[in-house]
Amino acid sequence: MFGTYRTILALFVMIGHLFGPYQLGIYSVFGFYTLSGYLMTLVMQTSYGYTADGFRRFLFNRFLRIYPSYYAAIGFSVLLLLIFKEEVTQFKQNIFLPSKLEEYFHNLLIIFPRDTLLRLSPASWALTIEIFFYMCICFGLSRNKQRSIVWFVISLVITVYLLIFSKSWQDRYYTIAAASLPFSIGALIYHNCSCFKKVLEVLRIKSPIFWLVLMVFNF
Repeated sequence: MFGTYRTILALFVMIGHLFGPYQLGIYSVFGFYTLSGYLMTLVMQTSYGYTADGFRRFLFNRFLRIYPSYYAAIGFSVLLLLIFKEEVTQFKQNIFLPSKLEEYFHNLLIIFPRDTLLRLSPASWALTIEIFFYMCICFGLSRNKQRSIVWFVISLVITVYLLIFSKSWQDRYYTIAAASLPFSIGALIYHNCSCFKKVLEVLRIKSPIFWLVLMVFNF
């Protein structure tokens, strides 16, 4: 079921980029964040645990999950830029070949500050956010329901602040602060699964993914 949900979100992102409306992609990215908050909390609670060995195994498996495929993608980008540089940059202006040590550092480690516009993989800014919250969840940000509630409340305050005072919509989308709310919602969904399951049984809906979908389309 989660695979189907990811596929639908990925298709929405693609459609939003190619045909519009762009909001379709934004909702879908936040949907990925919510799902990640849920799943990372789930695996830390049920598979890894909050021990030194659990931290090590979690971080190593996240590395294997993200970096090899990412390196394959940016390797393909390098190849395309070497062969079809003008055509590639005309199609996507913020894709480029690194020329400075700092640029290599950002692209190899997937650490992109907010103002880093040029990347070998333009969409990899979202991976920076994912990795940040993986680390936070690994080290206990969503370890229990109480922490997750505090996280959610703080994230909600931050989101309201961004909506009221931020003049740039990019601040409400591309930043770690903006992504905190959907991640915290995912963590809360995990900690309230038993309550959700009872409601789902009453509604005769068997999968908690139903609630994830509702959360995504109410941002």
